[in-house]
Amino acid sequence: MRALGYLHQCPSLTNALGIQSLLVLLSMIGLKKLWIFFVRMHGKGFVLNEYTFGSALSACAGLKHLKMGTQIHGLMFKSQFSLDVYMGSALVDIYSKCGVVACAQRVFDGMRERNVVSWNSLITCYEQNGPAREALEVFERMLERGFEPDEITLASVVSACASLAAIKQGLEIHACVVKCDKLRDDLILCNALVDMYAKCCRINEARCVFDRMPFRNVVSETSMVSGYAKAASVKAARLVFAKMMERNVVSWNALIAGYTQNGENEEALGLFCMLKREGNALIDMYMKCGSVEEGCRVFENMVERDYVSWNAMIVGYAQNGYGMEALELFRKMLASGEKPDHVTLIGALCACSHAGLVEEGRRYFSTMTEEYGVEPLKDHYTCMVDLLGRAGCLNEAKNLIEAMPMQPDAVVWGSLLAACKVHHNITLGEYAAEKLLEIDSTNSGPYVLLSNMYAELGRWKDVMRIAEVNLGGALHKAVSLVRAHDGASLGKTPDGASLEFLLVEDASLDSLLLDAESHGSLLLEGESCESLFLEGALHEHVLLESAHHESVLLEGASHESAS
Repeated sequence: MRALGYLHQCPSLTNALGIQSLLVLLSMIGLKKLWIFFVRMHGKGFVLNEYTFGSALSACAGLKHLKMGTQIHGLMFKSQFSLDVYMGSALVDIYSKCGVVACAQRVFDGMRERNVVSWNSLITCYEQNGPAREALEVFERMLERGFEPDEITLASVVSACASLAAIKQGLEIHACVVKCDKLRDDLILCNALVDMYAKCCRINEARCVFDRMPFRNVVSETSMVSGYAKAASVKAARLVFAKMMERNVVSWNALIAGYTQNGENEEALGLFCMLKREGNALIDMYMKCGSVEEGCRVFENMVERDYVSWNAMIVGYAQNGYGMEALELFRKMLASGEKPDHVTLIGALCACSHAGLVEEGRRYFSTMTEEYGVEPLKDHYTCMVDLLGRAGCLNEAKNLIEAMPMQPDAVVWGSLLAACKVHHNITLGEYAAEKLLEIDSTNSGPYVLLSNMYAELGRWKDVMRIAEVNLGGALHKAVSLVRAHDGASLGKTPDGASLEFLLVEDASLDSLLLDAESHGSLLLEGESCESLFLEGALHEHVLLESAHHESVLLEGASHESAS
């Protein structure tokens, strides 16, 4: 999985951001990458502050990574920083999301200062993990201390009322919501109210709130389907279901349960068959959007799975960088008696590449015909080249390409060239670049990667030679980077497009930290204009095909699996 974008080559960015803002930027790129960045910062001896701890805890909470969260808690305890409201709220949140209610309460009790976020975290903790009655008691204490609840507070309390069937308290909160313009149309709060009324068999009140909502989503619509099904109004449930723009497993199950409870088994069976087909499409959609947890939930709730379901999950895991999980699921698929096809094996080989399991990947590739009856296609060879390239087995990767029974394309040679850049094998890199140019002489990708390889080795004459060859023709979208005496600023491409973050290997995290370590901060000083040009201008803002071979493969496999 690609990690970070172009940060170590943008001095102005790191100049302007600093560690705290950089962590915020990384959190937008992905929680997993934010966590990796934090670990490497700590390993390289950076002084961590309350904002760093808070951002890392937020990443752990999002990933539900309890073990790492408790380790950060220990680091915070040993640090010079006292438990402020920001760090305390983040700790309550992670313990809440990981289901450790006692620890969440203990941290909350130890906080000298609290805010609405702190109270919300604890109320949500009890609402989601139980006992729900405690959520209402915490809410009462919050009001007694003079804190004003917001929409998140009230949504959690309403959800607790739904769990307890505490309709009286729910009605009181709804009355307060109606009087407040700020809260009246809040989507999350209205969803909670619809769900509460539906669960408490107040379907007319639920419909009233539902009809007055200016915006609705799958949550509010699913609550109405469930409410009607529970009230034995299957026809009304089907009408709401038919109008849904988006459906999830809960929506389908609610309607199927409604038909079953009403004795309409034939209709329930028909819906069940439709659910299996749509469930596969849902898994594929969630995985492509990076919503791995949602995809897993759909897969786990499927009563019956076919090879398409397994493929969508295995390829989806590999697509999102969960190599070990993909391989574990592949083994479960084999154990279930389901026969893998060529799409399954693309996912398994890419997963081996992510997990660094070279021997396992070799075994799957060499036995796929004998054990699974699948002849290796070009995509399987490309996966193997990527696997060997990541592991530094460059000569083996080259030999595999040359032994392919079909003509190697630009994607497979681009994979080898990218691996040569990572492992600084200039000789083999030049060979791969030649092969790429034989396929497409107008492709600027080989020149760009070769230029970067030469630059990393300090071979500036070779860099300038390539620049002279290409600046007149191939590199149409160079990026300007101008450094003034008081800092650097990023320019734009000739067509006016802003510089985009290019996705590069995880090694860029190390590169960024090495720059920071050598200068005592993330300020990059002392680069020559030539160096900045060569490391910035020669990187096209268009993503190179050779750098995206894996993404293309998995996207194709995912599409084929879902179809």
